[in-house]
Amino acid sequence: MSREIDALVAEHVMDGDIRPYSTVIQAAWAVVEKMKVHGYERFVLSINNEYPDGVWDAEFGKASGFHVAECGESDTAQMAIALAALKAKGIKPADKGE
Repeated sequence: MSREIDALVAEHVMDGDIRPYSTVIQAAWAVVEKMKVHGYERFVLSINNEYPDGVWDAEFGKASGFHVAECGESDTAQMAIALAALKAKGIKPADKGE
């Protein structure tokens, strides 16, 4: 499922530049930087230890208020970032890629 997520991120966030956004942290960080260009100046990445192995949560918000449709959650930070970016842009993949 990672390739499908990467393709959606490339199309809707990264102007067609396809990279392994959901599996490589450096590529995921490029998504964070690009989201700033799209007006999402606020970004939070945290790990939720309420789960046995922890779950990464990523959230994007605009300067006018931290309004996020949904945050991205995954067992890796990079997938959480990719999912959160897609959701902030109004794209909701059927499968979270977990």
